[in-house]
Amino acid sequence: MNIKLTVYLTAVLALAIVAVVFVINPRHKAAERLHMKNVFTIPGGSAVIGIDLHNENGDFVLKKDTKGTWSIVSPVNTGTDAAAVNTLLGAFETLRYVKKIGAGTLSAFGLSPASVTATVTMQDNRAYGLSIGSAVPLGENYYATASNGIPGIFTVSGWIRKQLGSTLFELRSKSLITLSQSDIAAISFTKDSKAVYTLQKVKDVWTITKPSRHAVKTSLINDMLFRLTGMKANAILDDAKDLKSMGLEKPLEVISIVRMDNKRYSIKIGKNTDDNSVYAMVAGRPEVYRISKSVPAIFETQVRDMYQTKEGEKHGGK
Repeated sequence: MNIKLTVYLTAVLALAIVAVVFVINPRHKAAERLHMKNVFTIPGGSAVIGIDLHNENGDFVLKKDTKGTWSIVSPVNTGTDAAAVNTLLGAFETLRYVKKIGAGTLSAFGLSPASVTATVTMQDNRAYGLSIGSAVPLGENYYATASNGIPGIFTVSGWIRKQLGSTLFELRSKSLITLSQSDIAAISFTKDSKAVYTLQKVKDVWTITKPSRHAVKTSLINDMLFRLTGMKANAILDDAKDLKSMGLEKPLEVISIVRMDNKRYSIKIGKNTDDNSVYAMVAGRPEVYRISKSVPAIFETQVRDMYQTKEGEKHGGK
């Protein structure tokens, strides 16, 4: 056999083996994960009470109160998305490094300054910090350093980089109001500054009380309650100034809610933002929300179409 051909085929075979072992073969990644170790050793019972996060989207400070409720205190004061915060905390506390690099010039690894920094503070005032820099040339990992964790430079999965790259919208609560269906005692709807109807629950039975008393369809009230309690914003504006152009200075529609404890909410509905959303505000709050058109649409039902008409239909709804 030609010697050159033999050498060539041997080289091709060697490259194929490397590709199978290190690229295609999932066992390689599984073995890599087995050697990954925790970046931090956080004592059990040391609850996190604060998170300071800096990334390309801004600087965010989150605090937990004595009741265990998380809130964002900077750059705005608002509630948090519980799922987003729990995911962030879980990712941080169980973080593992992929490979130790050791000592080195931080700027060479994009760590001075770092593109992402996160610090969690515990009840005992102990703090754990993570800084993430440049991406590793090959693969999906990033260079990082830790304070109160393993020493030196190491690499971490790009997944943690993604989690710590959250936006303000991702971190904050998207709910306009927080209540359950059983909390709601009455609903009123106003259009063009004129009262259209009032629905009220008396002994677990929903009835139209204005403009005239009549039993209300179960399917309709259930749909209304579902949309009210599940109402989420798809965008939030904290510095909206021209409320008139949004139709919120004199809102086109108002959905008013009375809770069982007599607490009240008024949701102002403004103009369309696009084909699928409208502007909305909660009375007494400065934020402007964008919500799906489907939320106010159900409340625009004609009063005569709300009446219970099917024989034998129950008019409950909780």
